[in-house]
Amino acid sequence: MQYNIPISQKDLKIENEKIEFEKRHDELYENHPDLLCSVDIYGIITDCNGSYAKNLGYTKEEIIGQSIFKYVSNISKELIVNEFNQWSATLKKSTNVEIWIERKDGTIFPVLFNTINIIYNNSVVGQTIFLRDISEMNKLKKQIEEQTKKRLLVVGELSARLAHDLRNPLSVLKNTIPLIQLKNPILYENTSSDFIRMEHAITRMAHQVDEVLSYVKQKPVNLEKIFLSTLLKFTIERLKIPDKIQLKFPQKDYEIFCDLEKMEVVFINLIINATQAMEERGSISIAAYDEKEWINIEFSDTGPGIPPELLERIFEPLFTTKQIGTGLGLVSCKNIIENHKGTITVKGTEKSGTTFLIKLPKKVDLANTLQ
Repeated sequence: MQYNIPISQKDLKIENEKIEFEKRHDELYENHPDLLCSVDIYGIITDCNGSYAKNLGYTKEEIIGQSIFKYVSNISKELIVNEFNQWSATLKKSTNVEIWIERKDGTIFPVLFNTINIIYNNSVVGQTIFLRDISEMNKLKKQIEEQTKKRLLVVGELSARLAHDLRNPLSVLKNTIPLIQLKNPILYENTSSDFIRMEHAITRMAHQVDEVLSYVKQKPVNLEKIFLSTLLKFTIERLKIPDKIQLKFPQKDYEIFCDLEKMEVVFINLIINATQAMEERGSISIAAYDEKEWINIEFSDTGPGIPPELLERIFEPLFTTKQIGTGLGLVSCKNIIENHKGTITVKGTEKSGTTFLIKLPKKVDLANTLQ
């Protein structure tokens, strides 16, 4: 026996609105310009839109039921597995993760990977994945970088000429001061404070000229084996350390492979920066230790530190926190260390000083290594 259960106008309206909403959702999903697919909690694709299938070169029937990892290039597979594992543990969505997708024909292309959770009966049952093709964006970015490099080359050549022309008169001025002291000791004694200010100004200008030349005139590194203590000795001899700055040296000595002249530039920059940050009052600790394939060298100061928001910009060209400076010193340091196949990083807070960590490889090719 069948019973006809009357449906109220209100219930009918709600049902029709639900059907209409689902229809519009399906149309938006299918026609969305981004590559969309839905996966269950195991990473199995349960649905995808036309853009996803078309861009990967498969039919929907070929894609649905496959693992999401199948369509990720090997260079991004570890990253995407980590993202999926993190989601499984925390249900936290992924936002703008750059990965590479592999098409059916084997070609790859970059996308931004974003996800939202699929919720059913108050439980997360999967994810909807949004992939935005950024191939054109990357091409445009490369074009801009190439144009910027060309302009920087022109600026660099001009800067090198100016720096080279300034270096000689600065040397004359610097060498003239001790001559005046010898020839006119009374004059020097009566005006010693003026001469000291002149010396400081000349030293500062010469340091800035050296920074510019180090940045724009990069040459292959000439590696040799040298003790760290010897390198530090040569470095300190080239500096005038203020009386109220205390230097603490490594307790243990190590042999390192480096270009002596270029590594001196790095050490000088780090010590001068620390001295200026502490306003010529405080201590600089230099430590060294062995770590598997690396020799680590740390420069730590007791200055005010660097705000966290500025730390990530510290190695950008022309970026400086000083009123007087080129913004090229730390960039040159980074270039030199990287040409030694090493790394340089910085850590610190606004209150606890700053530490620069240099990692140099123990084993290197004793040929020129500038790329």
